[in-house]
Amino acid sequence: MTRMTGRAAAVLIAALAIFSSPAHAEKPGVPVTLSGYSAIDGDDLVIGGETSAPDGTWLIFATYSVETPRIRKRSYMLVKNGRFSARVNVYGWPSGEIETDIHFQTMLPEREQPAIVFRKYGAKGERMTGKTVVQQGESYRAAVIELRTRKP
Repeated sequence: MTRMTGRAAAVLIAALAIFSSPAHAEKPGVPVTLSGYSAIDGDDLVIGGETSAPDGTWLIFATYSVETPRIRKRSYMLVKNGRFSARVNVYGWPSGEIETDIHFQTMLPEREQPAIVFRKYGAKGERMTGKTVVQQGESYRAAVIELRTRKP
């Protein structure tokens, strides 16, 4: 009986060693920072900011008028030297508040992130951590910020 227990213990220890080895361990979280600003410059909404996402990463954004009629535009910004920026023409938009949501996520509808993004953060962003990171159900994680400015 002692022999069976010894073998069972040896098998259990070997199994635990395999599953706790670095090759099988889940990679630790990777902090993501995302900060930004928005401002009106004539007929344009100027959007910009900084992120720890790698250069070449795409950020998706949507900007929309809060006032009626609700007008919405969506586009992308490319990260370069840790910074991003865009200009959106808002001529003809109603006066009042304009909201902009900026997302850094691995899966995008019309663009593909560079391979480094998937290696660093996981296929669905599962390794992303930080103050701006949100969990979108079980499907993916994203870093998200919301900006507001007023159009005169």
